[in-house]
Amino acid sequence: MANYNKTVLIVDDSEADRMALKSMLGEFKLIEAESGYAAQTVITERRFDLDAIFLDVSMPGLDGFGVLKNMQLKGIHNISVFMVSSEATTENVTKAAKFNVAGFIKKPLEKEDVLSRLKTNLGISG
Repeated sequence: MANYNKTVLIVDDSEADRMALKSMLGEFKLIEAESGYAAQTVITERRFDLDAIFLDVSMPGLDGFGVLKNMQLKGIHNISVFMVSSEATTENVTKAAKFNVAGFIKKPLEKEDVLSRLKTNLGISG
């Protein structure tokens, strides 16, 4: 198993979904946040250390789009963001595109798809 020197933040209010992503992304340095508010703190504090974020769309309180809006307001554009949702509606996908996200991934997640998208986006071959 390769070990990539890239840091990925997983943001989801569902522990089961965070665990699923952790098992798929075990080759990366992983950080977890269980809410949009927790994610904001991590993103602000580690903005230069994070390479990618897997961001759930639907969360109580501050949802994924709220996190994207706050990143935009703070001028944080250097992190690849993948939106994750079971609600891959045209409206959500279009809204995500306005924030220049790296991708929109529909749940349930497939490991090959998740890894392929992440590695391609981060310039990792193989």
